[in-house]
Amino acid sequence: MKLSAATRRRGSVETTRSIIAPWCASALLLFGGCGWGGPAYWQGKYDHDIEESTRAIATARDDTLRAQGHAARGRAYSEKARYSRSFKLISSEEYGRLFDLAVEDHDQAVALSPGDSPLYLSRGRTYYDRAVLEDRADPRTRARFDLAKADFTRAIERDGRNGEAFDMRGLV
Repeated sequence: MKLSAATRRRGSVETTRSIIAPWCASALLLFGGCGWGGPAYWQGKYDHDIEESTRAIATARDDTLRAQGHAARGRAYSEKARYSRSFKLISSEEYGRLFDLAVEDHDQAVALSPGDSPLYLSRGRTYYDRAVLEDRADPRTRARFDLAKADFTRAIERDGRNGEAFDMRGLV
């Protein structure tokens, strides 16, 4: 499968971010900033990812691409909710609303392409991300962990080489 130049650049940018982000977090703690690593940067990044995914859904040529767009937007909503909650930037109601939007997108993605392992992994991560930030005594938290575990198991059933799905199921 030949990747487009845009896809290669995006992969390069994501790799660069994954390398730089931990360093920047350290710089933020040690030196008081890193230029682009503050809350405004990340909120803007998640909003951009949501907008980009919405465009991808609208312009998708088939259900597989549409499903990938829904999954990407679901992850962006989930990450925005998780980050914003961690830094107390949003209300509890907005936090719940963002996660509800994330789950709606993930459900739509799975409905469009039910055999796609990464879609289950993505939805499972959203359930997991919400559960780890909530009160462990709340029965809804246990239910979210159970939903995450079920999705990680489905991802493994569809692709037994999916190491991240094994890792995440182990964390649950």
